[in-house]
Amino acid sequence: MVYSSNLEEIVSSRQNDNGADELLVQGGYATPLMVSRLRNLTDIKLTIIYGCQKEDYKRRKKFHETFCTQSHQNVEVYFQHNYCHAKIYCWLRNNQVVDVLSGSANFSEKGLTNENSEILFEVNKDDYEKTYFFIKNNLENSTLCKDYIIDSDYKEDIDLEDNGENNKKVNNFEVIQHNPPKIKLFLHNSKDSRYTRISGYGHTKSHTNENDGELTISKKLIDNLPKFFPNDGTNIMLGRGTGAYAKKKLPNAIFKFSDGKTLDMSFEGGVNGKFKNIRSFGDNSKLGLYLREKVGIKSGEQFTKEIFDNYGRDYLEITYLGEGLYEVDF
Repeated sequence: MVYSSNLEEIVSSRQNDNGADELLVQGGYATPLMVSRLRNLTDIKLTIIYGCQKEDYKRRKKFHETFCTQSHQNVEVYFQHNYCHAKIYCWLRNNQVVDVLSGSANFSEKGLTNENSEILFEVNKDDYEKTYFFIKNNLENSTLCKDYIIDSDYKEDIDLEDNGENNKKVNNFEVIQHNPPKIKLFLHNSKDSRYTRISGYGHTKSHTNENDGELTISKKLIDNLPKFFPNDGTNIMLGRGTGAYAKKKLPNAIFKFSDGKTLDMSFEGGVNGKFKNIRSFGDNSKLGLYLREKVGIKSGEQFTKEIFDNYGRDYLEITYLGEGLYEVDF
């Protein structure tokens, strides 16, 4: 059988048919966002090998810390010492191979969610043991991500573009650079208008959780810097109704804060087909609780301009590193 669509669904649900208790992934490369997405879709043990890390300096450095700080249970990510471009999905039950898919799809959102752009096919049962031996040999020549030391002398070559007159605050944002996309997203503007809403800012009562955190996106920001957003700022879930099928079941971003905190995030909502806000995925209060902890106020306590003034910053500095990963300084 050959598959070229719904690959993420196929990989995440296959244990329902084969009874597996572990999935081994031999990927050319892997992304933290895909780890979060698959962990939300299945609860079996996940062992992932990042095969191209030896030559893939940029992505390796971007993803390394996030792999280490993700708090998902029963997940191990390994960096392979030798270059390997293979893409294999191998299911085990009681340490015995029960199913194998292979093909072109990397363990990434792009690899597993873009329709008819990648392919996976079923491996013949006669080749199960040979495939398993190949993966185990690579695993033995790999290091667990959290034990891996990134080259300290490697410096990434980034092409910074001069924004000229664009480098100024507009509504609740300021574009700092275009490559990689980097912005300041303000938590309120100089007149205290709630362009970006955090539940409890000011004294307006809200029906939402008292710790809910919502970062508002303006259409001007999407128009100015579309590459900063998933799908260039278009919310593909809009227009699907309000039922369970239409609700976001998976994160589409990860925020990696400068203090090491990692949050699965969701770009969501919409106006004229474009995203409207960003919230922490699943529990919407996670972002609000984190920001309260940072500025030194208690759970449920209201934000005020004075609190941000005392903290010394009223904005998030966000850089998009690619593959759904955002570096955030606050």
